[in-house]
Amino acid sequence: GISAAPADLVFTNALQADNAVFNLDRGGTVYASETTLTIGRQTILATNYESRGLLMTSVTNLPAGQSIGSAQLHLYFNPFQTRGIGQTVNLYRITSAWTPSQVTWSNAAAGTPWTAPGGDFLGTPSVSYVLTAADSNAYIHLDVTSDVAAWYGGQADNYGWMVVNPNVGNQIYQYRF
Repeated sequence: GISAAPADLVFTNALQADNAVFNLDRGGTVYASETTLTIGRQTILATNYESRGLLMTSVTNLPAGQSIGSAQLHLYFNPFQTRGIGQTVNLYRITSAWTPSQVTWSNAAAGTPWTAPGGDFLGTPSVSYVLTAADSNAYIHLDVTSDVAAWYGGQADNYGWMVVNPNVGNQIYQYRF
């Protein structure tokens, strides 16, 4: 979930939607029924595939006229076969609308392709976090204050975040949130 604390106001908000996009099968499968976000790369039949996570929340129910002092995204890290330790998690602000029940690697919604396969997001991550063994089977806490403040203040459209591992070489790993 997300927690935000503007000055003395404490606000906790749950994620509205999550999904994963995966370039397996040329990017046409919807993974809305998955119970975990699988982030990283894996090899299937000698071919490397990448998966990314999408997260969406709302700030419309925050009281008007406040300033966002802090906001954190809490993700539970469940390493898959001990993979993911030492890897980086980058959280990018998504730049175009997407539909959770329809999103794929190729499309933001049915009939609406992403500008770039795998999703449209800012080039610079909002947060970058290196996973450690201590993070295994525990929550990691990501500071998303600037994104939540921009969404709340109307300086940016809220399309949520893309969770990406930037190390997309020939590494074989996978981790779940």
